[in-house]
Amino acid sequence: IIQLARHYQAFQKPAEMKDALQRFLNDPKAFPKARLWVGDFYMGLRDYPEAIHNYEEGIRATPPGKQRAVYQDAAVIALVSQGKKDQALHLAEQTVNENPQDDLAQRLRADLWLDSAEPEKVDGALRSFQALSTRNPNDATLRFHLGRAFMRKGNQESGRTQFQEAVKKRSDFVEARVELGRISIMQRRPAEALQQANEILKIRPDYRPGKLLRTRALIGTSDLKTARAELAKLLKDSPQDTEVQL
Repeated sequence: IIQLARHYQAFQKPAEMKDALQRFLNDPKAFPKARLWVGDFYMGLRDYPEAIHNYEEGIRATPPGKQRAVYQDAAVIALVSQGKKDQALHLAEQTVNENPQDDLAQRLRADLWLDSAEPEKVDGALRSFQALSTRNPNDATLRFHLGRAFMRKGNQESGRTQFQEAVKKRSDFVEARVELGRISIMQRRPAEALQQANEILKIRPDYRPGKLLRTRALIGTSDLKTARAELAKLLKDSPQDTEVQL
């Protein structure tokens, strides 16, 4: 049924697509996860309002517990994707209150706290990511977010340690490598930043943050000619990019 709905979507037949998905929704006994599947389908299309609608219907139809938390976590991600961070945070906090052992809900809440301008929420994010990393020591993404939390607190060395751990656990973790490069730039070690940038671009040759990091490192090492040439190419590709202009 999902494949059929995708087929209709690809051929721009929205009515037929909805009819296909409605088969799930019309028979909740046979398809108890219908709202989750349909929500995930719309998430794949980046139709966030429709995804949120289906997740919320699933929340309403499911009593508090682990099954309901699945819909809640999915709704939080969809709300963040739509830019509704306040609603997402409210729902994440509700989910954690109902299911204190839901690591995903705790992770989502901590990530939203980290974007807050309130120091106590940043402190809460740091504590949450520390606890989650202790419970899941091999999770590279948690190490990355813990590093971000330390950076928000102004603790560069602890941030560096966590980003390094993330890269040890996942050598292709380019986001963590970018953060390591940025720390090297801040600490006036441009040669180290250049090494990270080159590693990033080996893994993902078109990764824009890696290209920008490389140009900053080249400036730091006084290789201005190469930096200027690479910046000119970036500016040609994105003429309105203010970061490249700066």
